[in-house]
Amino acid sequence: MNAKVADFGPTKLLDCSKTHASTSIKDTLGYLDPEYYGTSSLTEKSDVCSFGVVFLEIKTGTPPSENIVALARELLSCGRIVELMDSSLCGFYKLSAAWKVAEVAYICVAPKSIGRPMMRMVVKDLEEAVTLEFHDSTRYEHISTGTFDEPDMSSAR
Repeated sequence: MNAKVADFGPTKLLDCSKTHASTSIKDTLGYLDPEYYGTSSLTEKSDVCSFGVVFLEIKTGTPPSENIVALARELLSCGRIVELMDSSLCGFYKLSAAWKVAEVAYICVAPKSIGRPMMRMVVKDLEEAVTLEFHDSTRYEHISTGTFDEPDMSSAR
């Protein structure tokens, strides 16, 4: 359970006398900030977006897919979190923690960077989700069907 992020693409060796190198971005489809295509600029919020995609993959238990963000938006906007969760969990998870994690991932992949949180807020929110998972007094229940009320996504930072 020690996640590692790797594969940063090809690395260029720089001559010490040069101050920079120009290179085109090579990225796996689905991870790159959608704003990059219009601005050709990557920011800290671009990293937040990519993190959100990886987080959705972990949450859903699905391999990388360019459609994961669209699927998550559709399911979460309808309150269908159970369909989004990794099926290998067999429905055993605390719904409050699952919603908190879903909310974090949801705002991380906002189409516009202005709607994405700073990474320090992501960390804070994930710590809250861990607290809900391990310290919430409700017991684990098998959740197999049904829809649930959507969390307030309007508080995106």
